[in-house]
Amino acid sequence: MMEERSPAPVLVYNLVTILMLVLTILVCVGVVVLAATGATGPVAGPRTVGAAPTLFIIPTETATLAGPTINPTWTASPTITLTLTATVTRTPTVTTTPTPTNTPTATDTPTPSNTPTITNTPVPTNTPLPTNTPLPTDPAQSYSLSGSIVYTANFANGAGCNWAGIAGQIFDRNGSPQPGVRVRVTGGGIDETLVSGSGPSAYGSASWERSVNDAPTSGLFYVQVVDTSGGPLSPVVQVQMIASCDKNLAIVNFKQN
Repeated sequence: MMEERSPAPVLVYNLVTILMLVLTILVCVGVVVLAATGATGPVAGPRTVGAAPTLFIIPTETATLAGPTINPTWTASPTITLTLTATVTRTPTVTTTPTPTNTPTATDTPTPSNTPTITNTPVPTNTPLPTNTPLPTDPAQSYSLSGSIVYTANFANGAGCNWAGIAGQIFDRNGSPQPGVRVRVTGGGIDETLVSGSGPSAYGSASWERSVNDAPTSGLFYVQVVDTSGGPLSPVVQVQMIASCDKNLAIVNFKQN
């Protein structure tokens, strides 16, 4: 783009032109005046006849007009081409995705069954659970339980309530005491064979006795008449002891069939 020229050089050019014009007019006027004065004025000295007059030549001044200075050619400013630099887009750093671990396959949970309500069972005191297997029975048995089991307070020895046991007698077919018959007592860690007639006389002449604890207990025991080799001569009688001072003695009598 070309820039506009300043009005100052043009103004100077006009002023110089006017000045030269005025000077030219003044010079002309002066020449005319001088010419008129020389034609009509007195003669300066003797004149030589026949001599040609010397012309007075007015030097002509050639005015040199200072023309306006031509403005230098404006060089167009170079056009600046803007090169747009692309904005660098930051690429997000790729994060490492953890490899999923093997999820265990869920197993079927069995549906809970109805659990029966547990009732509080009295815990036997000072009585180990029976560990002995009940004695086998024999069809050729010759003795059976006489009557039923009788529970009473201990009366046959001086231990009183500080004792628990099983005792009884053996009777023959006629109901008479029969000493010398073997009776086996098991349960609660006990496995002992007794002989009728070895017990306290308070039970009778064919009595037997076996203590099972030093205090009233509620353990389960087994009593059976056996022969000399341990073979069964009666059914197995189960005796459930009662943990009470009034019933710490169980009387079991056998009678020959």
